[in-house]
Amino acid sequence: MERPDLEDLVLRVKDLPVVPAIAQKLFETLEDPDVSIDRVEGLIEKDPGLVARVLKVVNSSFYGYGGKIGTVKEAIVILGFKTLRSILLAASVKGIYKRFGAVERLIWEHSLYTAFLSKLVMEEENPSWGEDAFVCGILHNVGMVVMDNEYPERFREVTEGFYSHGIPLHEGEERVFGFNHRDVGALLVKRWRFPSFLEKVIRHQDEPEVFRGKDPYLYTLTKALYNGKGLCYLMGKGFGSRGRPRPARFLMKKEKVMDLMKKAKELDEGIRMEGFL
Repeated sequence: MERPDLEDLVLRVKDLPVVPAIAQKLFETLEDPDVSIDRVEGLIEKDPGLVARVLKVVNSSFYGYGGKIGTVKEAIVILGFKTLRSILLAASVKGIYKRFGAVERLIWEHSLYTAFLSKLVMEEENPSWGEDAFVCGILHNVGMVVMDNEYPERFREVTEGFYSHGIPLHEGEERVFGFNHRDVGALLVKRWRFPSFLEKVIRHQDEPEVFRGKDPYLYTLTKALYNGKGLCYLMGKGFGSRGRPRPARFLMKKEKVMDLMKKAKELDEGIRMEGFL
């Protein structure tokens, strides 16, 4: 059977609504350093469903306001634009899945936990970049979702190789597709005109050293994602963590891993309690 072409795959799904059209417009708007609160509020309020999801997440236990935020403007003023961007993604990204069976649930669980854990790691190092780490986490496996959406039989071959024979996912993808989910994800976020750091971090998510000594921001961000994924595997959350899990790997000391795992357990309770899964 002929292998899919990477560019053709991305062209087929470039208009996939990873977030609602209004939210995608918001992403572009939030990149403008001079954007006003009223402008952002007006865009969100065009989509009542988005308003409801944003307010639900804002009032969850993660942000500590417990039902006190009643308007979109309040949410923007209190949380700021970067946190709002994270909430938009967390509230909307599940819409990318064409199916939501066992494999898809595990991919989503892994992406969600990695997002929260990457933010947790980053807040220990540079809190101002925490929301960027969250966004990287929630989207780091978007290429895997697209491969599963468009070629479910081929992707099943990859997952069977992983669970039955211990073939690493990226190696299985290369064998079956000729490329891997990092290639697909990086190209997709570029086509969606998402911030440029996402393309670079998604492509090099397992090799932060690429940026060491060259770009402190990208190195720190990619390292946070790498360590967030490690915590996710250690917790046994999501795809790649069940059955024949890959070993958890870290770019931080064992003592720091153990300290973060204590915080991760509290985070786990909040994620399940708030119904993010």
